[in-house]
Amino acid sequence: MNKKTQTALEPFFHLLRCGLWNSQPDSAVDWGRVDWESVLGLAQEQGVPGVIADAVARLPLGQRPPRRTFMRLLLTVKEIEDSSDHALKIASRLQWYLHDKGCDTVILKGLGMARNYPNPAHRIVGDIDLLTGLSHADFERGRRLLQAIASEEYDVDEERGHAAYNIKGQMVELHGSIVANTNAHTESYAQMWVAREMAAKPVTWVSPEGPLHLPPYQFDALYVFIHFFRHFIGAACGLRQLCDWVMFIDRQGDKVDVARLKDDIENMHFVRPWQIFASVAVRYFGIEKTKMLLYDGSGDKYCEAAVSAVIQSNHNLDRIRKMNESHRSKVPFLQHARSFFYLIPTYCINLRVFPRETIYAVRQYVWARLTGR
Repeated sequence: MNKKTQTALEPFFHLLRCGLWNSQPDSAVDWGRVDWESVLGLAQEQGVPGVIADAVARLPLGQRPPRRTFMRLLLTVKEIEDSSDHALKIASRLQWYLHDKGCDTVILKGLGMARNYPNPAHRIVGDIDLLTGLSHADFERGRRLLQAIASEEYDVDEERGHAAYNIKGQMVELHGSIVANTNAHTESYAQMWVAREMAAKPVTWVSPEGPLHLPPYQFDALYVFIHFFRHFIGAACGLRQLCDWVMFIDRQGDKVDVARLKDDIENMHFVRPWQIFASVAVRYFGIEKTKMLLYDGSGDKYCEAAVSAVIQSNHNLDRIRKMNESHRSKVPFLQHARSFFYLIPTYCINLRVFPRETIYAVRQYVWARLTGR
């Protein structure tokens, strides 16, 4: 991590906590000496500029970023708000369209997590992820219905039950299964866990654009974290996804059966990652210890290294994307080989904190590329 990023971390996390918990920034901080370009660059890279902007807006006028920098931040927030409105409209209409045709879905992670933030419209929206029933027939029914209204279909994998669509400029991913493997134990236990939890009644969020159907609370309590960790350990995943998990635990944790959650985490051999990031949630994100489900302090000594790994890995992924765009190969094997080469520094970073899971992720990456899966 370079010196400028390291210096920006303290004001960045202070503002992140203020944005997440709707609190006032500390007036004792010398905001006039803050490197705002580094702080806001970090916010953009980690996917949380809207949350940071909410905190910056509470600073006295004389302590805010320079006018040009602040105006650029406000323009970014306006783009996030517009994107959020558009995604909510598309998601609400899609779910009703599919329901009317006999295909019920829930919205996974992402968009549905926004409801837990002080200002839902300021959470960056990515794709809309729709999960059908867990049978192949359910997935195929949903796929045919989306094919009829999409301008483009791509990334189709019938075996895994996955397809992506461009619908009115919004990327929509259709899933017929849940991938939750982060080690050999989650791989063998996950499908039973998914079937059990998804059998419960969906949650309904009445969004500004209409009702949205989301997974059961018990499912999301673990899945949102597994999704973050699987992407983080496999390549990178920014702090936005960690914010989603922390805000969900804070706002919806009282609806979760903690004993069952503990049992599932233990059966997946997932206790150590959970405890390390529970410590991160308390120390860096500011959630109360009593609200952080299953927190016992055993991950405290690793949490600084874990946060550093998330930030560095996501920064490295940003560089990989830019390199791949400028050196795109028409030969898939060469493209995969280049990506793997660029990912080596990320794996080295993650290996220090999560050795077992990183080795598993590397093995899975290589196997998937060799078999074309």
